[in-house]
Amino acid sequence: MQQKRNLFEELKFQLNNGTMTNKLVIINICVFLLIHLLYALEKISGNDIISVFIEKIFTLEATLIGSLSMPWAFVTSIFSHIGLMHIFSNLIFLYFAGNLFERYFNSRMLLLTYLFGGIAGGIGEVISATLLFPNDYHTVLGASGSVMAIFTALAFYSPNTKVFLFGVLPVRLFVLALFFLANDLIGIGNTNDHIAHFAHLGGALFGFLAMQNLNTDKNILSKIDKLLISSRNFLRKKRKRSSGERKVKTDEEYNYEKKNKQDQTDRILDKISKSGYDSLLKKRRTFFLIKVKMNKKKSLPLLIVMIFHVLIGSCLLLSLLTPYINPTLFPLLPFLGLGFPVLVAFNFVLTIFWFFKRKNWFWGSLVIVSLSLPYQRKIFSFNILTTDVPKQANSNIRLMSYNVRLFDLYNPNFKSAKATRDSIFQYFKIEKPDVLCIQEYYEQGKPSRFNTIDSINTILQNPEVHKKGIQIPSNRQTFGLATFSKLPIINRGHVQHKEAYGNNNNYCIYVDVINSKDTIRIYNVHLQSIKLETNYNMKSIKDKGTEKTKSGFKTAYRKLKKAFAIRAKQSEAVSKHIENSPYPSVVCGDFNDTPISYTYHIFENKLIDAFRNTSTGFGSTYIGLLPAGRIDYIFHSNTLSSSNFKIQEEELSDHRAISCLIY
Repeated sequence: MQQKRNLFEELKFQLNNGTMTNKLVIINICVFLLIHLLYALEKISGNDIISVFIEKIFTLEATLIGSLSMPWAFVTSIFSHIGLMHIFSNLIFLYFAGNLFERYFNSRMLLLTYLFGGIAGGIGEVISATLLFPNDYHTVLGASGSVMAIFTALAFYSPNTKVFLFGVLPVRLFVLALFFLANDLIGIGNTNDHIAHFAHLGGALFGFLAMQNLNTDKNILSKIDKLLISSRNFLRKKRKRSSGERKVKTDEEYNYEKKNKQDQTDRILDKISKSGYDSLLKKRRTFFLIKVKMNKKKSLPLLIVMIFHVLIGSCLLLSLLTPYINPTLFPLLPFLGLGFPVLVAFNFVLTIFWFFKRKNWFWGSLVIVSLSLPYQRKIFSFNILTTDVPKQANSNIRLMSYNVRLFDLYNPNFKSAKATRDSIFQYFKIEKPDVLCIQEYYEQGKPSRFNTIDSINTILQNPEVHKKGIQIPSNRQTFGLATFSKLPIINRGHVQHKEAYGNNNNYCIYVDVINSKDTIRIYNVHLQSIKLETNYNMKSIKDKGTEKTKSGFKTAYRKLKKAFAIRAKQSEAVSKHIENSPYPSVVCGDFNDTPISYTYHIFENKLIDAFRNTSTGFGSTYIGLLPAGRIDYIFHSNTLSSSNFKIQEEELSDHRAISCLIY
C-alpha cells in the first residue's frame, strides 16, 4: 500500500521526480506567492523599496536601454504573475500544452522551448515597443510568451491532433493556433488592453522555428542545447598552462607519476619525523621545499583575491540599497553609493579574472555585476533615439541652471576673479536662456567693485527676478539663489527646510511662469553643501604637511555624514511641495548628491531626469577636488518633455552649467 504524502512532501517529490510540466507549474506558483508575500510586507512596513525590488527583479522593462540594463528580467519575468486570473489562465494552458508536448518530446526540449520561447517573446516586445511605441512605457511579465511557444510548436508538429474544449467541443490544434495568432495580430494596435501581443507573437515564432529541421543539427533547440553544454564544459575545464608545449599524458602515465611523487613525499616526511630535517640529502631537501612553496604559491594569492572579492562584492551589494534607505538610518550607505563607480570597476575586473581562471566564483561575480546594471544606467546614460522638439509642440523654454561659485568672488587674484565673472556673463550671452537659475549667487548694491546684476539684466533684457539668501546690509551684499525669467512670473515663493541642524543657508525657491498659454512651476534648489574648504584653501592645506591632511580627511568625513542626513530631509520637503503643485513642475539646481543616492531617488521616482531622457555619456557636472561626477540636475514632470540637453565645456566655476529645452 502506497503511503500518502502531505503537501510539502508532494511538492518535493514533484520537483525531484515529476514531469517538467509539473515543475514549471510549481515554480510559477511559488514565484506568484513570493511576490504577493513581498507586497504584504510592503504594506506592513510602509517602505516602497519592496515594490522597487519586485519591479527590478521580476518585470521586464519594454525599452531597449531598460531591458539591456536588467538582462535577467528576460528570464525572471516569464515565471512572474501579479493577477490571479493572469496566472490561472497561463498555467491551465501550460499544464495542457506541456503534458501534450512531453508525449512527443523529452522534458529537456520542453524546458528549452519554455525558456527561450519566453525570452524570444520578451525580445519581440522590447523591439516593438522601442520602434513602434517609444513614448508608451510599460513592463512585461507572465508566462504567456512561453506558453505560446509550446502551443505553436505542437500545432506545427501535429496540426490535426484534436483537443476537446471544455471537455465537449473537438477542435484541431492548428485551428486553435490560428485563432490565438489572429487575436494577437488584431490586438496589436490596442495599447489599452494591457496585453503584450508582441511577446505572444515572439513566442509563437520561436515555437515555429523549434519544429523546423527536427532530429538534425540545424534544429534551433539542438543548437541551443549544444551551446549550453559547450559553455558548461568550457567553465569546468581545467585551465591549461599558457607557457610552452608539453606532451599530453595518458591516464596511466599521469597516475603513475602522481603515485611516485606522493610516495617520495611520504618517505621524506617519515625521515624528518625520525631523524630530523638536517638528515635529508640536499636533493631531497630541494624537492621538499619546492613542494611546500608550490602549494603556498597556489593557495595564498587566490585566498587574498577571494577575501578582497568578498569585501568588494559585499560593498557593491550594499551600495545598491543606498537610494532606498534614509542616510539617518544607516550612515555608511551614502559613502558606498559615492564609491559605486569604483566598486563596479573592481567587481568587473574580478569577474574577468575568475572567468579566465575558470572558477565557480565567476558566476557569483557575474550575478553581482548584473544586479548593478540598472544603477549603472543612472551613472552612464545611453540614448539612440532623437530628442528633437516635435513640430506640434506649442513652444519651448530654454532653461539653464548654474552654480557660479559667487562668480569667483573669493579668488585671491581680483583681476582673475573679474575675468572669470565676465566669462560667465559671456556664456549667458551666447546661450540666451529664457529662465536662468543660479546657485551661489552674489550681488552687491552700488557702488560696487564687483557688479553682477547690471550685466545679467542687460544680457537677459531686464528679466523678472526672484531671489532669496543671506543679506549683509552693511556691505549691501546678497548671497544665495536667484531665478531670472524672460517669461512673465505670476507667483513666487520658497520651500522651507525644516531640519534640526541649526541655521542653514541652503534654499529652494520657485516661480510660476507663463509659457504661451501654459503655466509651469520652476524650482531652483541648492541642497546642503558639504562645506569643505574652497579650492584655494585646500591647496594651501596640502602644503602644510600630512598631519593637516589627516585632520582634513576626518573633518571631511564628519561633514559628509552630516550633509547626507540634511539633504535627505531637504529633498523630502521639496518633493512633498512638488506633489502639491497645481502646475507641471521643473526642478533644477545643485543637489550635491550623485545618482546613486537617496536624494536623487526621491526626485527620480516621481520626475524625469532630463539628462538621461535626452543624452548619452556620464554627464559630469562637478569639477572640484572631490570626484563627485554628476550632482547638478534638471528634472521635470511626466507631462512635460525635454530635449537638447547641454553641459558647459568651459571650466569657470567648480560646477558646469547645464541647460535644456522644456516643452
